[in-house]
Amino acid sequence: MQQVLEDDWAIVRLDGKAAVRTGPMGVEAVQLLRRNPQLSTVRLVLRSRYGHEVDLIPLLHSLHRAGLVRAGDGEAVTTVRISPLAALRCYWRCRVDLQNRIPRWLLRILPPGAALALVTPLRHRLIRRHPQFAGAAPIAARLPQGIGARDTGQVHSRHQAAMARQDCLARLLVHARPSALDRWLSRRVSLEGHEHLDLARAGGRGVIIAFLHHGPFPLVPVTLLSRGYPVHGFHWLVDFAGRDFSGIFAAHRQECGWAEGTFYGLPNLHRIAAFVRAVSAGGTALVMPDFFDPRRDGGGTRDRASQGGAPPSLSASVVEVPLGERTLLVHGWIGWLACRTGAVVLPARAWEEAGGFRVRLGPPVQRPSGEGGSPAEQEARITRAVMGALVPQVVAAPEPWTFLSSYRSPQNPGGS
Repeated sequence: MQQVLEDDWAIVRLDGKAAVRTGPMGVEAVQLLRRNPQLSTVRLVLRSRYGHEVDLIPLLHSLHRAGLVRAGDGEAVTTVRISPLAALRCYWRCRVDLQNRIPRWLLRILPPGAALALVTPLRHRLIRRHPQFAGAAPIAARLPQGIGARDTGQVHSRHQAAMARQDCLARLLVHARPSALDRWLSRRVSLEGHEHLDLARAGGRGVIIAFLHHGPFPLVPVTLLSRGYPVHGFHWLVDFAGRDFSGIFAAHRQECGWAEGTFYGLPNLHRIAAFVRAVSAGGTALVMPDFFDPRRDGGGTRDRASQGGAPPSLSASVVEVPLGERTLLVHGWIGWLACRTGAVVLPARAWEEAGGFRVRLGPPVQRPSGEGGSPAEQEARITRAVMGALVPQVVAAPEPWTFLSSYRSPQNPGGS
């Protein structure tokens, strides 16, 4: 078992070919089952600890499908016999992991500029082999604008290179020494439009910084922190650090005087409530509205959408927005948050140019006129307005967009 994030664990099979994600309660259930594979006993123990019945069936089903259990209540189940070579391969990947350890080491000891130049080709080599970036045909089918067959390969190649650069930059921001990173940000990254943020904060209103997974987007929150703006945000399943994400920039605060970044880990009802309270009280929130959360779907979007649109369970939370000549499905989370908090929404973008990077905050997004309609319709109008201020950068330069090879549309809600 390995802890991936706070409250998020992975139970990995020895051959590395299957894994089950679970939470602390699931880990506790597995530990109890290892000591005593009697379901009735485990259920009694969990009920006594948590004060309610715990449904173990989903966990057991996942463990069985992954080949991670041999018996339950004395009944043997089919499992996979693991060769010593496969076990050694899994140990090497989980414990040695040179393809991540070496770049991490280089990013930490080298000056940021040199580290980017050296590590980006290493990450590019790995990304080219990743299944998501293997074929050019899916990219051609998802481009915001039409493109000739001769250019498809070039777009595909540029997309891979952009993802390698983006990946390396995100890792640099996490692993570089605080003092070196602070100097590099002050010299190589400019912040424009901060007067919009200053004006909103001076009025005591909460602010939502909205930006897409496009280009060097990881610079947006880090640049704000380095310029003295405290921010709030969630951590969406990205673990570059191997430690608690909320504590990554503690050293930067102590050594370089950065503002405090409050990161809430994976969202649950308690953390979402705390996030909303912070924004309502005048805090600055980070939201990437092109992120579609498939966990709300329960795994059935692709099948049910083919029978006539999005499933009923998603109808109030998914918004269709234009993306050039196509349509994009996004979650209405940013519209919901803006309605609940009354916060100002500032669009942001980051891009690279000769000699460095720029981060720009735009003027506030104007709320659409018309107060009628249900709350879901009002949230959808705000979501479309925010995305309308952001998608032109994707239409103009689709290659640096993270989701170019997997974005969801009404015709392709599954993203593949």
